[in-house]
Amino acid sequence: MATGYMGKVLFVDLSSEEKEVRQLDLDAARGFIGGQGMNAWIMKQRYRRGTDPLSSENPIILGPGPIWSTPSKGHGYNAHMGKGDIREGGQG
Repeated sequence: MATGYMGKVLFVDLSSEEKEVRQLDLDAARGFIGGQGMNAWIMKQRYRRGTDPLSSENPIILGPGPIWSTPSKGHGYNAHMGKGDIREGGQG
């Protein structure tokens, strides 16, 4: 297992309340470091072009970095990713 990772990824469908635990892709973890890197990789896998940003099909990804829950400074950082709505000067 890669140092700093627990080896698992939790996927939750908020519409159906289904949960699935998957094994972490260690090659992806090495290539896309930290919460933002892994989030970007997962977004690339899950997002379908043309998905309405306000639909339930739009992924929202939360990902702590590999030093989460360690005594390291800055360990409380958590990365968030999703496709936003910027139509008509959209307010987030």
